[in-house]
Amino acid sequence: MLPWPRTSIDVVEIESASAIDVRPMEWGGWGYRGTLTLMKQAAVVLRAGPGIRLDLTDGRVFVVTVDNPEPAVALLNAEVGRLGT
Repeated sequence: MLPWPRTSIDVVEIESASAIDVRPMEWGGWGYRGTLTLMKQAAVVLRAGPGIRLDLTDGRVFVVTVDNPEPAVALLNAEVGRLGT
């Protein structure tokens, strides 16, 4: 069995976070889609619906589907602002 791909993003790499509506077909379907190293964008799409979009300081984009993304987005943006990135 292959291991599940992992992506680790440090808060200092985040320019901003936003709550979005994720549509699987916009990302090529369900699952781990794309690659941050080659395509400069990646997503973990487990279903259609709400998600978090991270715009990174180097222009890359990472998206993940989650329930109720607004509190996490507010926390991430507050931490980004606190760190001054």
